[in-house]
Amino acid sequence: MKPFLLLAELVPAQGDDVRPIECFLRDYAGRKSEIPSGFRLAGVALPQNPRGIPMLDPADIFSIIAAKGPSGRGLWDDLDVVPHVTGKEQNAEALRSALMGFRAMGLTTVLAITGDKPASGKRVFELDSIGLLELVSELNFDAFQRAPVSPPAKRTVPSPEHPPAPGGFSRIGEMLAGPRPGSASFASRFSSVPQFFALAAVSPFKYTEASLLQQYFKAAKKLQAGAQAFLLQMGWDSRKSEELFRYFRQARLDAPVLGNVYYLSNANPAARLMNEGRMPGCFVSDELLAAVRREKAEAHLERAACQVAMYRDLGADGVDLGGLPDFDALVRIAVRAGEIGPGWRQRRIILDYPPPPPASGPGLFYLYGPETEGGSAPRPPFRPSPRPRTFRQRRFDFLHRNFLTKGKRLCPAVAGTARAFGLEKGEGSLYRWFHGAEAAAKAVLFACEDCGDCFLPENFGYCTLGECAKGLPNPPCGDATPEGRCGNDETRVCVAEPIFQAAAAAGKLDGLAETALPPRIAALEHTSGVLNYVFDRDHARGFPLIQIAELLHASIPRTAAAVQEVIKEGLIDAPPGAVRASGSAALGYLVSLIRRQAKQGAAYIDVNVDALSEDDPEFRKEILRFFVRLIRGHSLGVPVCIDSGSTEMLEAGLAAWYEGGREGGRPSAAPLVNSVKTYTMERLLPLRARFPFKFIGLLVDEKTAGLDGAYGVEELQALARRIVRAATGSHGFAPGDIFLDSTVFPLSIDVPMEAAKPGYTFRAFETIRRLKADPEFRGVHFSLGVTNAVRDLPGRRTGVTRAYLARAMELGLDAAIVNVFHGYGRRPPAPDLLAFVDAFARQDGSPEAVENALQAMMDFCRANRKK
Repeated sequence: MKPFLLLAELVPAQGDDVRPIECFLRDYAGRKSEIPSGFRLAGVALPQNPRGIPMLDPADIFSIIAAKGPSGRGLWDDLDVVPHVTGKEQNAEALRSALMGFRAMGLTTVLAITGDKPASGKRVFELDSIGLLELVSELNFDAFQRAPVSPPAKRTVPSPEHPPAPGGFSRIGEMLAGPRPGSASFASRFSSVPQFFALAAVSPFKYTEASLLQQYFKAAKKLQAGAQAFLLQMGWDSRKSEELFRYFRQARLDAPVLGNVYYLSNANPAARLMNEGRMPGCFVSDELLAAVRREKAEAHLERAACQVAMYRDLGADGVDLGGLPDFDALVRIAVRAGEIGPGWRQRRIILDYPPPPPASGPGLFYLYGPETEGGSAPRPPFRPSPRPRTFRQRRFDFLHRNFLTKGKRLCPAVAGTARAFGLEKGEGSLYRWFHGAEAAAKAVLFACEDCGDCFLPENFGYCTLGECAKGLPNPPCGDATPEGRCGNDETRVCVAEPIFQAAAAAGKLDGLAETALPPRIAALEHTSGVLNYVFDRDHARGFPLIQIAELLHASIPRTAAAVQEVIKEGLIDAPPGAVRASGSAALGYLVSLIRRQAKQGAAYIDVNVDALSEDDPEFRKEILRFFVRLIRGHSLGVPVCIDSGSTEMLEAGLAAWYEGGREGGRPSAAPLVNSVKTYTMERLLPLRARFPFKFIGLLVDEKTAGLDGAYGVEELQALARRIVRAATGSHGFAPGDIFLDSTVFPLSIDVPMEAAKPGYTFRAFETIRRLKADPEFRGVHFSLGVTNAVRDLPGRRTGVTRAYLARAMELGLDAAIVNVFHGYGRRPPAPDLLAFVDAFARQDGSPEAVENALQAMMDFCRANRKK
């Protein structure tokens, strides 16, 4: 049985005096045996400028105390140190640096929260809690990507070569999720990679419908962003505490939960400050404040111990203990909590101090009705009642629907007029006049602060920069008062309240529950948000390319190594939801690879396992089914691209996608099959009757191609017609379900083998150009596996790929199998690399074109050859 974890939250006295923390740690070192059985002090949490008041940074506190002891960790001993990381005073780059510093110090457990509004300095909040969690996930993934992984000698049998390094995993993470497999049984390549364990916050102590439900909506978004456990906000209402655990079970939010217990006493002013609203988000009623003031120390300790016992009984994995005067208080609270056990229910009178009911309007909002003692029967999920749209909402909807719905109504005219007057360039006096008029109008109508990256459409006409005291991308934070007002400025209603009401009125609460907005693009500040939206420069811009993410391919050494470890760990049959429970670093890497590719705009996630278990086709199918299940569970809705040269493998992958593995349920998006050929289409295309799918039609045939192994343009066109006519005519595929691939050959071998014959690149590009112009192929997509084009080049492969894609897109290419982390199609290619690709794109077989291509390759190799 796992012990119940205790996390001591400690702050320096007077902002910079760490002696109380040192005293606590010295007492722990000498008296740790006094902590009762069943409890464990797991670590110390270090807040970052609580209440927005400056004090020593967690990194400085750790370093000062670590220097005062015989070991590298000094007085910290075996305790995890959990710094609070907030976005209130640092921008995204500064936060990245801070996290890198924590990792370098071995501090890999962090609490990622929005943070308190600065008391006097300027707010930042470029990243809110969701953005911070995304940043932590990105750093974890980058650490995996940078770690050296030697390709296995034999891909059929896992044989890891690198022993794990100590300290690569959070101590609290190990306590909550269990130790990583492999550290003792075999040497794991992945468990030695340092990974952050990210805690996130959630508050059930909200008493309006909008505040409470959006706390739970946001908890789900935080899980998607990378939260691995939750820490509750403090509060004194046991019904609300029970509510959270019940909701998490019903919503299947599968993550460890730590309660929050604050030791209220007369020894510090916390109770009074909370009662006065000077610690936003922490509510102490008049009745609770009066009780604390009249009680003696033993009663204060009893209340804290009852809360600990309550969380332990409700199923929490531990608690955060704040307000501790010393180590002795922690021991006494833990001992008393163990004695109380389930008896806390008979002591609710000292725990429950909810706010008084409002004088008018709806009463205090609880998600579930009151239950009898011990009752556990689930109630139906809550569904808000319909609401009318407000005048503000109708006004915004009218303006956006008629003038800024892309491709519809007056939006094309708006874009055309702006382009005609040169406004697309974003400069000049006319642009400044337009921007000034827009900023003035939006400031009056929406409290706009001219960020240039407008979130009004997603927030139903409300500006979360100008109408939120913190300017958060994803409100609410946890600071709202019981009445739903802003905890930092009670003269205004929390902006999340009207956003929720507007979403409910529009019937779009599901969208509000699922949408997590990115940080605003800082470079767009003080530019026209309307023009940035119209011309695809803001956060809502789409990708110019249908990206098929390529990194889940078994020919890539790191992917192959991860799969082999998963096989060795016996997890190949594990359902998608078992990732956290497994503790497998290799499985965690594969999940992060899937998620990060989805976050980078992948339209499909390609999986190919043909290079694995070549001597056991049935086991190879099982590996493919494992990947399909993993993608189903962790791709954030992005469908799989089942990639194989075997028709049997393609069939197995389709069946797995629609069966859903052990999770069940029907997927929302059709998968992509790579690939269908003229000689396999009679077997594969009829599968659409059972498994709806889209496919890449590879333009190859059974018959032998030319001496150079490739078909001519006319032959490629004929193959395309055969595939498209069979798919649309006999099997019911829509043109948009078909992606034609005219095949890519490496530029390094794009030299003629026959006189007057065009090169490979010329033929691939010319085929796309002709098919795109042919009415028979209207609506059909054109795709290439572009990574193959740069194989064996001595350098600048990403840049050459960018140039190759740019030229192909000019001719009609709209999809590609790519590394999605390179942002293809969004950044312009280098002019010299465009010229390099042009030499092959124009190699039509003429002597001059051949000479130009050969010279271009010699010049490129000479310039990029490794010295």
